[in-house]
Parts: sequence; C-alpha cells; structure tokens
Amino acid sequence: MVLETDTQAHHEPFVGTHPDKSGSNIILIGASGAGKSAVGVELARLLGYGCIDLDHEVEVRAKQSVAEIFATHGEEHFRELESQMIKRLHGMRSHVVATGGGAVMDDENWAMLLELGTTVWLSTPAEEIGRRLLANETELAGRPLLADVLTHKDLETRLKLLTERINALIGNRAGRYRQAHVTVTDRFSTPQSTAHLVRATLIHSGVLNLSTESRPYDRWHIL
Repeated sequence: MVLETDTQAHHEPFVGTHPDKSGSNIILIGASGAGKSAVGVELARLLGYGCIDLDHEVEVRAKQSVAEIFATHGEEHFRELESQMIKRLHGMRSHVVATGGGAVMDDENWAMLLELGTTVWLSTPAEEIGRRLLANETELAGRPLLADVLTHKDLETRLKLLTERINALIGNRAGRYRQAHVTVTDRFSTPQSTAHLVRATLIHSGVLNLSTESRPYDRWHIL
C-alpha cells in the first residue's frame, strides 16, 4: 500500500499478512533523515502508544552519541549495539518504534522487527531529506554517514553531494525497505501531517481499528 502526501491519495489492495493486530507495534523504517524519529513521536501521541527511538536508546546505553560511537569504535560496533537493542524489544506491545536507516539490513534484525509488528517505510525523496538536514547543521553533523558534506562551504555543493549520498544509501537498502508491510511516500510535509497520513494508511489496511487504536496497552521500559 502506498499513500503520498503531495498528490491525491490513492489506495491499492494490501497484499501480504500483518502480525497479530491486538496491541501490535508500529515499526518505522527508512533512510537517515526521513523523519522517523519526529513522526514516531507524533504517531505515538495520536495512537496513545509508547514511543521508542532506537538510536537514542543506543546512545543512552553506550553513554555516547551515534557519531561518537562511529568515531571511536566504528560502524560495526554500532551495529552490534543496535542489534542488541532490537533484541530487547521482544514481547513489547503498543509502541511506535523509530529505527535507524541501516538497522533493517541485518537479516536477524529484520526478522525480529517483523515479529514485533507492522513495518512502515517512510519513503522520503533524497533531495527533500537533504534540504531538511542542511537546514539544521547540528542534526546533520550527528549522522556519521552523511556529515562529511559539511566540509564544503558552498550550500549548492552541499545539497548536491548530500542528495547523491542519500540516494546511494537508499539504493543500497531499497530492496529491504520495499519489503515493509506499508509504504508512505512523504514529500514537503510536517511530522504531524505525516503521522496523520500513516495513521490513515494503517486504518485503511486494517492494522488499526478506530474503536480500539487509542487504548493503551503495556508500557515498556528499555533500561
């Protein structure tokens, strides 16, 4: 199923199976900078769910930022911490989970995320992501796979290089992203409007029931 925020919304028949819908979690996947963390907070508020940001939880447990983990220990160590955190989610109910852009590439991670709940790909165009990130250099500097574009002073060059880098990352991961239960194409929107669109998509696909969606279930504490 695909819905777009900048064109007339359209619905396609949902193909595939969802996990048990009663208390099921919503797993947001997609490229770095696609808006998963911000949309996750808004979607959790709409649904009365808890919200887990995996990158944040890794940072809390490691007592280092993602950028610091990459710089001091390397990407492989970060991926190990990320996988450990995903394993800790087992048995959780009624939460929105915002994943890191590369978390889904590990087959074991992906299997565990599918078991957790309904996966939603926030499919945001690379140029839109680039514009968002360039508007907040602090945010961009915290993304190790993208931050080196800040060495260029010219803004047009930055946007061009950043868009190319994001496109490459999406291209490498698109095969997995397309395996999500639901896709929401997000262009020129706010976290609030995207969260409403995700909610509408999940209702249409039968994942959420209007009569029960805002009824909170278990609350889970990762630490």
